[in-house]
Amino acid sequence: MDKAILYDSTKCTACRGCQVACKSWNEHKAEETENCGSYENPPELSPETWVKMRFIETERNGKLAWLFARRACMHC
Repeated sequence: MDKAILYDSTKCTACRGCQVACKSWNEHKAEETENCGSYENPPELSPETWVKMRFIETERNGKLAWLFARRACMHC
């Protein structure tokens, strides 16, 4: 049976619920991380982290704006 994941970047608030759900569903352990100056956590995909939200800071009209990008391992 084929599966697909719908990710609508226009509605994403980067709550990272998808990261938590993936770890829970696949029974993966939490990883110890440290603050690297960003809200991103953990810093990269790994054998224990299959979904990660990237936080990209940009400037729009002289104001700080956030862009969010979903990175996934493609296991799903």
